[in-house]
Amino acid sequence: MGLPIEIFESINVFETILNQHEEVNMENLKELEKIDLALNSVEEINKLLNQIGPLPIMRTEYHKGKIIDRAVRIKDDEADFNTRCRLSHAPSEFNTNFLRASTPENTMFYGSVLKDNYTINEHGYTRITACCETSDLLRDNTIAKGERLMIIGTWEVQDLITLATIFDPTKEYTIDYLQEIKNSYLSFLKQNPKLETKAIEYLKFLAKEFSKDVKNGQNHEYHISALFSALISNTGVDGVLYPSVRAAGIGLCVAIHPRVLNKIKLVGVRKCLLKKENGQVKITYLKACDVEDDSKPFKLLEIETYKKLKDISSR
Repeated sequence: MGLPIEIFESINVFETILNQHEEVNMENLKELEKIDLALNSVEEINKLLNQIGPLPIMRTEYHKGKIIDRAVRIKDDEADFNTRCRLSHAPSEFNTNFLRASTPENTMFYGSVLKDNYTINEHGYTRITACCETSDLLRDNTIAKGERLMIIGTWEVQDLITLATIFDPTKEYTIDYLQEIKNSYLSFLKQNPKLETKAIEYLKFLAKEFSKDVKNGQNHEYHISALFSALISNTGVDGVLYPSVRAAGIGLCVAIHPRVLNKIKLVGVRKCLLKKENGQVKITYLKACDVEDDSKPFKLLEIETYKKLKDISSR
């Protein structure tokens, strides 16, 4: 079976591939929209996704230096994390549910993306986005107050990573990158009017599946986005990029296949306390450390000790 979905970067590639394939299968979209996800629909969804046809999707490339933050919940009585694997993706034996971009058979590394040329404050926003994806305290508006301990790992891309970019072509975005890539996508389609409507409808549908606010115990609602991610990350790209649902669309999230995690390096770790009161969230850093060699154990330092060391090293 050939690649069911095409990833495009340039107009030339876009046009060349379109001329080599049949049209996008719109009947599959109708069938996907009708599926009752509460039933055991995995096999049917997989079949339909594999028969989509040449669906154009924009590819995002991350090169050396790109920063990704990943947050992990830590229990109040749990010892500080001190290894890369403890901050990485869920091991297969613990990966038992469907999530937004992963299946029980296809675990993924989830994180939030820091924009290029970022400021210190903007890095703080990215860490909060990462926490929103992990902590019910931040994402659940019915929880008025509370506290959570989190560990946030900062990862740096070391070699090229490619991601299928999921967005709604009919939506206006406040995130500059999404707005730019959406406009590029629409410009591509204008040169291929016979594909334009079909491509927009398919990507709009996928964006809706990736933007679901799924409640605990309703993991079947992730079936389409998770199976699509498994398919595409094994047939042409390293994962997917999509707007953060938990952070109300103000951040970008990635789901990266474990086979390419040798292309990212853990470079820093923060232990923090999230405190929510009257709907306002405050993040307080308790401990931190830089990681020189993520193949070896690291040790978190009290935040004041860490700051003093950083101040001395910068002189």
